[in-house]
Amino acid sequence: MNPIDFRTGMRQLASGVAIITTAVDGKPFGLTATAVTSLSDTPPALIACVNRNASAHDRILESRRFCVNILSEEQQALARRFSGAVPPERRFDEIEYVLSAHGVRFEESLVCFSCVLGKSEEYGTHSILIGSVEDVVQAEERPPLIYLRGSFGSVQTA
Repeated sequence: MNPIDFRTGMRQLASGVAIITTAVDGKPFGLTATAVTSLSDTPPALIACVNRNASAHDRILESRRFCVNILSEEQQALARRFSGAVPPERRFDEIEYVLSAHGVRFEESLVCFSCVLGKSEEYGTHSILIGSVEDVVQAEERPPLIYLRGSFGSVQTA
C-alpha cells in the first residue's frame, strides 16, 4: 500500500479539529489534531492519536496530562498556528489562553476535555493516547471547525 494513496483517501473523511495541549514546569506545548474520538462514558475517556514527531508529543508523555480543545469554525487561524504555521516555541505568543494543571484551555473552543494519560501505545508514526477525562468545560454552541480534503472549514463549506 502506497502511503500517499492512503493519505489522499483519508482526506475524504471529514473530522473535527482539536488542539491538544500540555504543560511542563508551567511552559505550554500544543499541536493541532484531527484524530480524536470518544472511547467510553463510564469511565469518561477519549482517544487522541499524535504523531511521534510532533513537538508536543514527548511533553504529553512526560507530563501525563493533557487538554483536548475542540475548535469552533472561528478558530481556523488557531488551528493553522498549531499545525505548523508558527514554530512550536512561538505558538503561545500573543494569544489568549488559560493554563491549568492539565495543559491549556482556549476559552473560544467549543469544549475542552482535561485528561490524565491512562495509556499510550505506539503504532506506526503515531502514539495512541487514552485520556481519562477529569473535567469538561463547554462554551456556547457554535458551528464546529472541520478538516476535509486537506483544508480547515465549516460544515457549510464542506
